[in-house]
Amino acid sequence: MPGRIVRSICLVLLLCFLATAAEPAWAVLPTPNQPILVVEDFDSTDKYLDYVPELLRTEGLNGLNFAQLSELTAAFLSNYDAIVLPHVTLTTAQATMFQNYVNAGGTLVAFRPDLKLANVFGVTSLGTTLAEGWLKINTATPYTTALEAQAMKYHGTADRYTLNGATALATLYTDPTTATASPAVAINNFGTGKAILFSFDLTQSIVLMRQGNPAQQPRRLVHAAAFADVPRQSLGPVLERCRRRRAQ
Repeated sequence: MPGRIVRSICLVLLLCFLATAAEPAWAVLPTPNQPILVVEDFDSTDKYLDYVPELLRTEGLNGLNFAQLSELTAAFLSNYDAIVLPHVTLTTAQATMFQNYVNAGGTLVAFRPDLKLANVFGVTSLGTTLAEGWLKINTATPYTTALEAQAMKYHGTADRYTLNGATALATLYTDPTTATASPAVAINNFGTGKAILFSFDLTQSIVLMRQGNPAQQPRRLVHAAAFADVPRQSLGPVLERCRRRRAQ
């Protein structure tokens, strides 16, 4: 059952080049009554954090709670089957908290995560980046067999890593035909949990792909209707599997 949850999450997020309007985050910790937690950070100046909630909702992920990074505790995280961590800066203590969450059986999905979490994702930082590159999906894994192996453009900057135990679900390319040795997306077994890495900020890439340069538009101007032409896949089965896993 957990394997099907992870495969579903990987499949949908790789398909999910969508973005929508921002929603306000919780100021205090919510009652944990959903299977998936989305981490938010009021203190961050990264405007793309605003779009993470509706990115997921547009794709059918409605079983979500939202909580501020500064309010999180290990006990609170333990209530969730999966956590979505956007591009935020972590303290050493926060990085350790997420590491322990995965080690204890949780699933962590992160968009260009803090380098302090590299070992959790089974990668080693090269200390370099690749801006406005390409990625190609590795269709030879159980998580990606239903996807197409073609080079796709991403926007923003990706951190360069080498694999150190993780499996690459997609590889960074410098152009449509030139592969690097660095993963664009990777999955890693860590302790009894799993960690899914997007080496670039998926949310930023979606916004720039669908809406153009945000500097030329007011903040929070992205609307779901702008993405009506993007293929969608229901995540109802993912939520149901998360609930069943909790019930076991």
